Amino acid sequence: MSFKRVLLIVLMGTFTVSLAACGKDRQLYELKLGTVEGNVYTNDFFDIKVEAAEGFSYADEETIRAIGLATADTLDESDADILKSVAGDLKAGKTITDFYLSDEDYADSLNLMISYGGSDLQDRMLESIIDETIPKLQEAYEEQGLRGAKCERSVIEFCGRKIPCIKVNASVALKGGAYAEIYQTQIQLINGDYMGCLTATTYIEDTTEEMLNMATVTEQ
Repeated sequence: MSFKRVLLIVLMGTFTVSLAACGKDRQLYELKLGTVEGNVYTNDFFDIKVEAAEGFSYADEETIRAIGLATADTLDESDADILKSVAGDLKAGKTITDFYLSDEDYADSLNLMISYGGSDLQDRMLESIIDETIPKLQEAYEEQGLRGAKCERSVIEFCGRKIPCIKVNASVALKGGAYAEIYQTQIQLINGDYMGCLTATTYIEDTTEEMLNMATVTEQ
């Protein structure tokens, strides 16, 4: 499986985080990004912690940018001006990859992309946001030449509660004309004006929900 093809499919997750209704501006500098220490990613803003399973590792910012995803520079969270600048970029339509976790060949991966969603976002909007997102996601997969792409809203148990999610299944072409199945499960997280799209991607066998089990609620 080519590295380029795997990375191309990762980009599809960005479609899920930009469709919420916008309202008046709020204090954008309230946003804080997560941190990676050793094999643990912690994001108190979205209240999640991800402990990398054996065989998985976190990509550094240089690798994430080489993949073709945008990152924020390492930030001092006490510097409100810098955080406000990053939040402004998000409001302008930029999506930031806060972490990218994968196995050695980049076939199985877990990542969190953050975007601006609009004022007064609430969990009750998730199903509507997902329903508006799915046609665009479906179209994007078809344009990339994935065979039999199927995107649908589903429900997953995540961190002890049932929440709506997006389930994706398609066939991706390999060298020699063979095809492999790709699976994604995407979860949308909301806090204030921002959305985080937590996406698990696997090939051949759907183990996305097991991968999402690496995420737990942070201890407050």
